[in-house]
Amino acid sequence: MRNAKWPAAITLLAIVLILVLGKLGVIGFLFRILWPFLFLGFGVWLHYGYYRGKWIAAVLLPAGMIVVYGVLFVLCTLFGWDILRVLWPLFPLGIAVGLYEWSTYGRGLGWDRAQPVSLLLAAFSGICLILSILSTNIILFCFVLLAAAIFLVVYRARKR
Repeated sequence: MRNAKWPAAITLLAIVLILVLGKLGVIGFLFRILWPFLFLGFGVWLHYGYYRGKWIAAVLLPAGMIVVYGVLFVLCTLFGWDILRVLWPLFPLGIAVGLYEWSTYGRGLGWDRAQPVSLLLAAFSGICLILSILSTNIILFCFVLLAAAIFLVVYRARKR
């Protein structure tokens, strides 16, 4: 009969500890800092489940998205949410990563056309990210593109 009281005592002690830490603000602080890592961990867990052979390839679409969004939220938590003004193109990149993983590893699902779509979406996201980073000086970006075009023309002319 004595051993039956231990689980109740441990449960009561855990509840009291959680309430005290909550009143001191420790739990709220930890949750504000660590919630993106929970998000990232969930995406890694989905990948782990697929690669262990437990789940079908369709789980890779949300897994890729969640990992990219988890990294984005970790960056926002570390450097402030104002950084989202520049990093917003990572949202379509998450969809592109998920589609690419699903189309690459989910063979036989009829997703042959999803891989080019994911690559186009990733290219769009990359271009938007570059434009977002250089949005304060778009003329500089135009000059960089012009210099790259001139370099390619000169390089191809020398190669012939």
